[in-house]
Amino acid sequence: MVAGRKVNTCIDDRAVILEAFAGFIDALVRSSLGRIEAEREQNGGTGPACLSTADAVEYMAVSERTLRRLKDRGEIKTVSVGGCVRYTRKSLDAYLRREEKGA
Repeated sequence: MVAGRKVNTCIDDRAVILEAFAGFIDALVRSSLGRIEAEREQNGGTGPACLSTADAVEYMAVSERTLRRLKDRGEIKTVSVGGCVRYTRKSLDAYLRREEKGA
């Protein structure tokens, strides 16, 4: 019976560990969602202020080549974050507004 008690104790310990881990993950997700919601509110409910190239391509509905060309011509301003090019939503929206007025 001693071996049976060890197994039960081990199972109980695992259950406690899993419960603690689940609580940690839940808190982490809630914290992340809170930051995302705060950022959305700060940016007028539209999402993050800076977008990766892939996100900017999707947001603008253009090819990566077109986006790069617009950046190279200075029609869309970018920022460097940690050595990575990021497109500001503000700059993308300004370009779209200019194009809309010119059309």
